[in-house]
Amino acid sequence: VCTARHHGPWGLIKIAFRALFATIRKDRDFTLLTAKRLTVHAKRRRTLRVSLDGEVRRMRTPLEYSIVPRALRGLAP
Repeated sequence: VCTARHHGPWGLIKIAFRALFATIRKDRDFTLLTAKRLTVHAKRRRTLRVSLDGEVRRMRTPLEYSIVPRALRGLAP
C-alpha cells in the first residue's frame, strides 16, 4: 500500500512537480506498508471516488481489499 504524505490539492501538485523533476523520494513523499487485507473507512463521506482500470467510479465505504493467492498466473520465456 502506497499513500501520499501530502494531502489536498497543493500536496498532490507538490508531488507531481517532484515527479516531473525527478526529485521525488519514497521516504519523504510516501508511506509504504504491506498487508494481506485492507479496509478503508471514510469519516465524512459514505462514498469515495475510486479509480478502477483508469475509470473513476463512486463506491460505498468501507472499501475492502484483499490478496487472492495465485489468482493471476504469468508466463515468462
